[in-house]
Amino acid sequence: MITVMHGLAVVMMFGSAAGLLIGYVWMLVAAYRVSLGWFLGVLLFSGVCVPLFLIMRWDEAKAPFLTTVASVVVMFAGLTVGDRADHMEQLRQEREAIMNGQEG
Repeated sequence: MITVMHGLAVVMMFGSAAGLLIGYVWMLVAAYRVSLGWFLGVLLFSGVCVPLFLIMRWDEAKAPFLTTVASVVVMFAGLTVGDRADHMEQLRQEREAIMNGQEG
């Protein structure tokens, strides 16, 4: 059960990384379709230009933005699943130690 959870966490993290990359490239394509200036801004100054692009060009930026948001949600879910699996493994090891200590 625990190894399945670890595997699920890894798959979720890789899927999230792929989604983030897809969302970013999609945002670059959307910006390029608007103008070369937006493309260069999103490429070189993402921290400033992506929020501006989202506000000013919501129709073009909506789909890549929502893809990125969904990827972040999956990433945090994967981190949570991995953390729970680690916690369950720690509890299993403690239980084994207690059981072995009582038998000996």
